[in-house]
Parts: sequence; structure tokens; C-alpha cells
Amino acid sequence: MAIILTFLVYFNFKSFVIKKKLQIGFLIAALLVCATNVFCQRQRVKAKKLDKVFIDIDYGIYSSQLIIESDFRWEVSLKERNRWKRGIGSFYQVSVGKTIKKNYILSAGLVFNELTFLQTAGFGYWSCNPSLYGAAKIESVSRTVNLKSFEIPVEVKYKYQIGKFCFRPSIGIRAIYYTSKDQSVKFLLDNGYLGDHPNNDKELSHNLNTNFSLEIKPGISYKLLDWIDLKMEPFYRINLRQDQLLEDYGKTRISSFGAMLGVEYALVHSR
Repeated sequence: MAIILTFLVYFNFKSFVIKKKLQIGFLIAALLVCATNVFCQRQRVKAKKLDKVFIDIDYGIYSSQLIIESDFRWEVSLKERNRWKRGIGSFYQVSVGKTIKKNYILSAGLVFNELTFLQTAGFGYWSCNPSLYGAAKIESVSRTVNLKSFEIPVEVKYKYQIGKFCFRPSIGIRAIYYTSKDQSVKFLLDNGYLGDHPNNDKELSHNLNTNFSLEIKPGISYKLLDWIDLKMEPFYRINLRQDQLLEDYGKTRISSFGAMLGVEYALVHSR
């Protein structure tokens, strides 16, 4: 039953978030594509010597590890570190880049990011009275923690063109501002009752509203048209500052790996 509970909480939440985000993302992408296409056609007629400016529209999905570290107040065992499942996150990103030197591009953007972690063990005093629900004992408890943030990525990218393919490694820094953090705690009783835990509003801490992350991306793209590239960029990212994300642990740090899929539009400007 514990496995079924964990699967239902995880699958239902993830499916709802992804479906909702995809609908919004496709609408935004369609509007930006139309506007960019009109602009590019006008500029292309007059262009002589071209200086490239790029607009990138991306959707990314990734897996995150909540790294729980000891400090002077906490001794964190390996068992405690393993109580959290790998988190699942996704984001939308729009960025603008400009060629600053041959093959080198400097870009900055705006990201809306959402990340979810699932805890299935190690709740300690997280308990309720099963007899209030006509049961004898608690079969399982699961906690879902959801983080939302706006982020500003700044990166330097190198492009190496081979035919229609382009190798595009990059390195950058993300400034992160957390807009919300909430949790949902569910418990399953031996009589089959599934309910919300009475401590839903407890154990939330966030002593940092901001953070920074280092990001490395070995990317590749394919030139669909002279001014459109389809791209895929795997990435690794790690937060640079420790954060007491949860009161029942000491310092935490988040590391992530995933991939971005997107479109890059080259805007041309006449000099």
C-alpha cells in the first residue's frame, strides 16, 4: 500500500503540472514565433553586413538530488540522506544572445522553474491518531515539497559549425529567486483511509530567498533554415550556496541534471 500511495501522489502531481505547463508554453512559443518571423523578414530585406542577435525559446526537464549536509547542529546519517527521492523539475526559458566575438555568444534570459521532491520515510514525530479515523495504525506517510522560482541565467556560449550541425558548449551562472515553497503530507491508514496530514503547515523553512547556481551545458543544434536552429542542450547544475531548506535537517544543497529542447531564431540587423 505504501508503494501505491507514493506512486499516486507522485504521478498525479507530475502529470497535472506538466500538462498545464505545456499548454501555456505552446501558446507563448507560438506568439513569439509569429512576432519574430515578421521582424526577421523585414530586417532581412535591408541587411548588408549582418550582426547576429539570437532569441532562444526553451523547455527543460530535469532530475534533482537534495544533498543534505551536516553542520555544527546536525549529524546527518546516510540513512537520512536516502529518505528523499530524486526530485523532478521543469522550466520555461526565454533568452536573448549576441555575438561578442567570432563564435562566442553572450546571453541572458528569464526562467520560470518548478521543482518537486518526494519524501517517503524518516518522519519521526510526524504522527496522527489513527483511532480518530477508525484505524489501528498508520501504514505510510509521504511528503511532497514543491519549489517555485524565477531565475535569470547569464552564460557564455561557443559555437562550432559542422555543416548543418553546430556544437555549442556553454557555461553560466543562474540567479535564483524563490517565489514559493509549499508541501503536501498524506497518510495511509490500515483501514485504507487516505487523508491529509494535520502537520501540513509545519516543518517549512527557507532561510534564503535567493541563491545562485553554476550551470554547464554541452549542447548541439541543427540548422533548419538560415535563421532557425533546433537545439538540444543537456546540462548539469548545482547551487552555490547552502540553504536550510527544511527545518528538520541542517544545510541542504540542490544539484540537477537534465536537458533543454528549444528553438533559436537569428535576428539580423543592418549596419
